[in-house]
Amino acid sequence: MVSPPEGMLTYGNKKGGRNVRLPNKDISQLVVKAEKQGWEITVTNGTHLKWVSPLGEIMYSSMTPRHPVTIKKIKKDLRLRGFIEIKQNRKRK
Repeated sequence: MVSPPEGMLTYGNKKGGRNVRLPNKDISQLVVKAEKQGWEITVTNGTHLKWVSPLGEIMYSSMTPRHPVTIKKIKKDLRLRGFIEIKQNRKRK
């Protein structure tokens, strides 16, 4: 099985599914970071994401959150399940 390109997920079953580009930049970045940490993220039959942690904990979230607070809540829920967010230091001028 060939994995989808970075920032895309497989919709449906992994053998015969199609690749879907995530419409939200913040969620797309979270997916890339989570996959690097061993998380498995799939698209449900609707417009939701299924997040499975390396420890087997399952979480669902919207694929297209519209409110910035929703993204913060998704990050919080991921952290509670073992996700480690590494923030990049911004250089001040």
